[in-house]
Amino acid sequence: MIIFCLLTGIILFFNGCEWPRDNPLDPNAINYGTADPPEYTLPVLNLTSIHSSQWYPNEDYYSLEIYVSGENSDLADSVVFVYDDTTGYLLTREGDLWRLSLESSVFPNNSLSDLIGKPFHAVLYLDSDSLTTTGDAYLFRVIDDVPVTLEPMNSYVDSTPDFSWLSFEAKFSFTFSLKIVHLSTSGFATVVKSISGINCDSTTYALTDSLIPGNYFWTISVGDILGNIALSKEAGFIVE
Repeated sequence: MIIFCLLTGIILFFNGCEWPRDNPLDPNAINYGTADPPEYTLPVLNLTSIHSSQWYPNEDYYSLEIYVSGENSDLADSVVFVYDDTTGYLLTREGDLWRLSLESSVFPNNSLSDLIGKPFHAVLYLDSDSLTTTGDAYLFRVIDDVPVTLEPMNSYVDSTPDFSWLSFEAKFSFTFSLKIVHLSTSGFATVVKSISGINCDSTTYALTDSLIPGNYFWTISVGDILGNIALSKEAGFIVE
């Protein structure tokens, strides 16, 4: 044991802290550069569209939904969506992400379709200094057609109504989502049921959970795998 310690001491005396140099991230090591560099991922910018049909005003509503999340997004104190060299829009922090909704009216020709395929990015700031920039993101689709509700509409129903809508056809994969909103006597709207992932071939949905008596409206929406949405007009009904 004593001999082993003496030999170790002699080796360390001649090599000191320079031995062994086998760290692949050490520029002086013989195997430097053989390890993959540490991964660094940029914050992520996501762009999706919403197309809403509405009773009033009698014009469909389009919006661009902007989200920034991921690496360093939680360190920033402000995030700006860069539309062009002279125009930027400030996002709002919502939990772990930054979000902004822009009406189509802010864009040329009041159109989201003109944005499809164009690269956009966002800049993250800390104390007014640029912290980092997202990679390029693209808007891939605006869903032009909207689903149409059938029943119930302006009718009295029992506590477990069946919902129906017209069949919907598209050249992309999609699912339906159904939302039921309760209207209180004081005018407050509360989402009481939200069902997503309804098969694209479906035209009906049977509610199994009972609704309390009162005034309601419901909508049916179409969504693709990228998060783009087309939303029907609202249909009202009363549970007796």
